[in-house]
Amino acid sequence: MTAFGLMTCLVLAQSSVKFFPIDDKRGISSFEEAWYGKALRAMEEQPLHTVAGTTKGTVYRLTILPTWGNPVAVRLTVLDGKATIEGRRLDGQGGYEPGRLVERGVTPLKEEALTSFEQLFAKLNFEKQPTRDPTRGTDGSEYILERVMEGKYQVVVRWSPDSDTSKRGLSEFVAVTTWLHRASPLKGDVTNKGRVELRKKE
Repeated sequence: MTAFGLMTCLVLAQSSVKFFPIDDKRGISSFEEAWYGKALRAMEEQPLHTVAGTTKGTVYRLTILPTWGNPVAVRLTVLDGKATIEGRRLDGQGGYEPGRLVERGVTPLKEEALTSFEQLFAKLNFEKQPTRDPTRGTDGSEYILERVMEGKYQVVVRWSPDSDTSKRGLSEFVAVTTWLHRASPLKGDVTNKGRVELRKKE
């Protein structure tokens, strides 16, 4: 096989890897999996659900895809009581072409910060959350929150959680996603159509 042929096979193999389990009725559709996965692939992230059974420690990942703003991802990894948090940002738009990786950073998380996060996350009752809620819209943002813990994988997706937050029961979800973004090494706000959707600082 030629070098070009081998490279083509590798690209095709990578593009066929599913970043999310597909459930067209109650979860993430095939279309959404391809959409979300394209951005995560551009961020050089890896699927979490396929390695849940062999993953050590606990991993949280927040992906935000604003229709008219830069896609970002924040990953918090906890292993043996120590935590690191990593952020990645693309220069494209979450609803169209995601672009290329232009910002990436990783930093250790102090013990008291990890404790603060875990207390905040506990209030979310993540394991009881459905993958979807019924609210959908256009030109908003997709917030995708994943967790791998004790060999189990779960994902929760919410469209524009800053819309009717209290009415939809998303106050805890917004608190967790805001905390992750602010604790990450990413430098800027999350914006959509030029509007600040998630501020880096209070």
